[in-house]
Amino acid sequence: MIAFVIAVLTNTLIGVIFKYFSKYKVQAYPAIIINYIVCSAIGWGVYHRELNSPAFWEAEWIPYGLGLGVIFSLGFYLASQCIAHHGMGLTAMMQKISMIITVVYSIIFFQESAGVMKWTGIILAMAAIILINWNFEKTNTKQRTKIWILTLPVLVFLVNGTIDTTIFHVKSSDILDVDGGHFSTAIFSMAACLGVIAGVVLLLMKKISFTGKEVLGGVILGVPNFISVYAVMLAIETGWGGTVLFPILNISIIICSMAVGYWIFSEKTNRIKIIGLILAILAIVLIAAEV
Repeated sequence: MIAFVIAVLTNTLIGVIFKYFSKYKVQAYPAIIINYIVCSAIGWGVYHRELNSPAFWEAEWIPYGLGLGVIFSLGFYLASQCIAHHGMGLTAMMQKISMIITVVYSIIFFQESAGVMKWTGIILAMAAIILINWNFEKTNTKQRTKIWILTLPVLVFLVNGTIDTTIFHVKSSDILDVDGGHFSTAIFSMAACLGVIAGVVLLLMKKISFTGKEVLGGVILGVPNFISVYAVMLAIETGWGGTVLFPILNISIIICSMAVGYWIFSEKTNRIKIIGLILAILAIVLIAAEV
């Protein structure tokens, strides 16, 4: 339970940090690159003895970790493009409802039970996510007629679902024979390598720049980001299963984010969001009832 709470709090904190990025005009992509470097450095600092062993990098789970590093980088790019063309609300919604991919995977490949109450809770959770994020910005009509722009929300949905499902698969099977921190380090090491390469190219093209704000923002983001991934892996070990953990986790993050937005950022609520919040609480009760 402690790992679950930490996962909720750190993911909520990540959202808060991104809000401050916008407030203080911190460039997101350079900060994300620094964040990956910081995450990788944390992992190497803690697990340097094991990571320096050639045999370590021959483990069965290494391709999963390195592959996720690539997907993490791709996911950030797709999310940034989706926000630019479709708005924050739709992007956040697609990221959260992607949990259905992990839910279905858990039922098919891990034979997790899913009764009427659990399915009702999952459906209510998805409805709550849609209602709470129902503030989609208007976008350029001509831009949205382009096929690649139209597919961005779907791609965000698929990539985020793939990330959660892969982490769940690795932790719930016999593939991972080490601490989850080792796996997190492999993920962020690959993401850092790709980020540095992309950053150098974009820097030479003068598409981005690195200032003290981006470096500081990346460092501040990196610590909770590493902890959040590690905490999710520990939460999986509680035995809740993918049909329970990810719906409740996503809903809990949204509820905490709404509370923070209201109390710290004075964000306004409306009737639709209140209904979504009620559905979210009901969803948690129904899903937890079958644990």
